[in-house]
Amino acid sequence: MYPDYETIMKLAENKEYRRIPVCRELYADRYTPVEVMRILRGASRHCYLLESASQTEVWGRYSFLGYEPTMEITCTDGVMKIRRTGKESGESEEIRKVDHPGDTLREIISQYKSPAMEGMPTFTGGLVGYFSYDYIKYSEPKLELRDETQQDFRDMDLMLFDQVIAFDHYRQKVLLITGVMTEIELEAGLLKDEKELAEHNMLVDLGRNDIGKISKIGTVEVEKYLSVERFSCVMHLGSTVTGTIRDDKDAVDAVDSILPAGTLSGAPKFRACQIIQELEQSKRGIYGGAIGYMDFTGNLDVCIAIRLVYKKNGEICIRSGAGIVADSVPEKEFEECTNKAKAVVRAIKQAEEGLE
Repeated sequence: MYPDYETIMKLAENKEYRRIPVCRELYADRYTPVEVMRILRGASRHCYLLESASQTEVWGRYSFLGYEPTMEITCTDGVMKIRRTGKESGESEEIRKVDHPGDTLREIISQYKSPAMEGMPTFTGGLVGYFSYDYIKYSEPKLELRDETQQDFRDMDLMLFDQVIAFDHYRQKVLLITGVMTEIELEAGLLKDEKELAEHNMLVDLGRNDIGKISKIGTVEVEKYLSVERFSCVMHLGSTVTGTIRDDKDAVDAVDSILPAGTLSGAPKFRACQIIQELEQSKRGIYGGAIGYMDFTGNLDVCIAIRLVYKKNGEICIRSGAGIVADSVPEKEFEECTNKAKAVVRAIKQAEEGLE
C-alpha cells in the first residue's frame, strides 16, 4: 500500500487537505474492466465504468470503475437534491433552491479536498456523472430553454465515489484506491457523531458518580469537556473529572471507588461488568486495570492499562476495546479496536530483539 504512514501524516499536516488517497496494487491478470463492471452491477445499482482513448492509442492508459456512492447530487430547474447514502450515517435527503448548482459543488469538493499523488492515476475519487446541455442556463440565466417534449432530463446528475478501482493498462495493474480523511475532517465528524457523544456523556456521568463517592460535597467538577485527543493511530473525545478527596478516605478507597474506570466497563457499572463476564468468560487481568504507584505519603498515581501488550506463557497478547451503545455499528466498533491496537502492533514490529 502507498503512500506509507509517514507520508500520510506529513500530508495531513497541510491544513488545506481533508482527504489523502491511498492505493493498493494487484496484478490485472484475471479480470477485464468489463468483467469487473458486471460484478459491480450485481452488487450495486449505482456503479460506473469510464473508458478513454488517447489521440495516439486505441485505448487510454486507465479505466475507472466504482460502486456504492456515498452521495447523489442532482439539480433540475434550480432545485437541488443531495441524498446521502453512507452506511455509517444512514440515508438522508436535503433539498435546496439554488441560483447556480456550482456553488454547492464547490462546497462538497472542499470537504474532500485531496492532493494530487505522484504515481497514482489522475482520478482518485470524486464526483462521477453528467452535466446536461441545458446546464448552460445557470451561467447564462437570460437564455430561455423549454422542454416541449418533457424528456425529463436532469440538468446535472452526479454521484460521490470515495473508492475507485483503476485499471492501469500500461503496467497491467489494478489499483484499489480509497481516501483517508485528515484530522480536521475527522475531528469535525467526531464532535457531531451522536453515537460518540452519547457514549462519552455516559462515561462522564459515570466518572462523576465514581469520584463523588470519595469526594467532599461540592468539589466534583468537569474541568475539561469534549476535548479531541490525538494519538498515533486514533483520536477520540476526552474529558477531565476532578474532586477533592474526603478526610476519611484514602488511596485504597479511591481504587475501590473508581476501578475499573467507566471507559473499560460501562454503565451501570455493576451490570456492565456482569455482561462482560458473560461474553468474555475469562479474567481480563492487567487489561482494564490500573498501573502506577501508591506511595508512603498517601499519594496514588495510576493510569488505565488500555491498548495493552503483555507476554505470558510464551505468548504475546494485544488487547484493545471499544464502547458499545444502542446505536453502535458492529463493523465500526471492530475497526476502532483494530485502529487502537495498531500502535502496539507497530511497536512490536519495530522492535529488533523482540520481548525477552
